[in-house]
Amino acid sequence: MKPDKLAHIISLYFDGRTTLRQERKLYAYFRRSDIDPAFKRYAALFRDMAAADKALCTTVAHRSTLQRFLPRAAAVVLPALVLSGSLLLYRHRLYDRLADKYEGSYMIVGGQRTDNLLKIHKQLARTLSEADKTEQRISKLKSAEEAEQEILSSIGDPRIRAAIEQAYNE
Repeated sequence: MKPDKLAHIISLYFDGRTTLRQERKLYAYFRRSDIDPAFKRYAALFRDMAAADKALCTTVAHRSTLQRFLPRAAAVVLPALVLSGSLLLYRHRLYDRLADKYEGSYMIVGGQRTDNLLKIHKQLARTLSEADKTEQRISKLKSAEEAEQEILSSIGDPRIRAAIEQAYNE
């Protein structure tokens, strides 16, 4: 680069009126080893500015990569967060419903007491269902016994009553 053109670009630089292309020409010139002795005093400044420009370009390139990566990452992470939050909310509501139904319940499993309703609610439901069925069977048995007694009491002949009672007992 000719000395007068170099002096003009340096003057523009210090006035803040250079283009990016002109600044990069300055940086390239001062990275060389054959700098005009009249401009050696600017060498350290422009080498430092060249290094800063390179670092800035790397940062901008890094940001561009990051800016491209972020939407993709958000597209994966956001649904995962929504799903996780939904599962936690479901689990919390399930626990509340179980607490309303089985509050205070516990089981002994392997010699250890557990009152974690999320772990034992299925077994509790089965146990309560079996208890309901047993209660219904007992209720039917009582009804059957009451019906037997009513039938027996309505029979006036003691021999027939005894024969029917014997048939019931067998």
